[in-house]
Amino acid sequence: DELEQRARARAAEPDALDLDVSPSGEAAAPPPEPVPPEVRPAKPVPAEVPRRAKDRMYTYVDGLDEALNGGIPEGHVVIVAGPPGTMKSSLCLSIAAYNAAKERRPSLYITLEESRESFQIQARSLGLPLEETAGLLMFLDARDLRTSVPRAGEDWVDAFAAGLDALRSERPFELLILDALEGLEAIAQFPDRRRAIFRLFEHLRSLAVTTLVIAERPDILFHGNVVYGRWSEDFLADGILHLRQHVVSDVEVVRRIRVVKMRGTRHELGYMALLVDEGRLRATRAMAT
Repeated sequence: DELEQRARARAAEPDALDLDVSPSGEAAAPPPEPVPPEVRPAKPVPAEVPRRAKDRMYTYVDGLDEALNGGIPEGHVVIVAGPPGTMKSSLCLSIAAYNAAKERRPSLYITLEESRESFQIQARSLGLPLEETAGLLMFLDARDLRTSVPRAGEDWVDAFAAGLDALRSERPFELLILDALEGLEAIAQFPDRRRAIFRLFEHLRSLAVTTLVIAERPDILFHGNVVYGRWSEDFLADGILHLRQHVVSDVEVVRRIRVVKMRGTRHELGYMALLVDEGRLRATRAMAT
């Protein structure tokens, strides 16, 4: 039908290449001429300062930004998927907290599975720098959403989008996190899920902010291996981060993360181990087991 054709057409669009990659066959730009010694800065820039990618949002997860070739392209709508216990919420909250603390980017976190208060307690238990966000990290929960968008059914998505627009006019934000898609569906009571999800993603993209949509996805086993399933909204998303639990033995389970899809950037495809290290998340090369 029309929705399926539009979604597939978007998914089939060619990815934009990174700015630091020259098109095939084009001669590379000549290296800049050396600066004369007399005009060199007295204090050279330290070698450890990383070169920032343009129009990217850093995740501040060591290893993940490198796998994404510089971070998540700004304005993308990204699904963060996986079963319970894979740190989907922790990952998104970490991205929001560090962008607020380090980049002064305002963020809106909508949590539909627990209250604002309990969520903030959980955030502090992770050692995230909430005290450094200076009010740039805003929280809404299901109670707020039911108050601001009391209607349910066919027109709920439009009312929800209008509420986000109004809130952004009062308190602008650059990062939006929806936790989780299933909670949103329960509140909205979509009569036609496919059509409602299509409209929701179109509204999210029109906000022109980077959006992370958490989705609960069970692990799918095929010949003993976990594979990423097929979901209708994945065609609409600009990116997909998949988190899973990898069973090493009866007494050891490790978390892993993979960039399934990220339009507009070259990225790695393999799973990486996802670790917590003194309030920071870290993604490392997963060892074959």
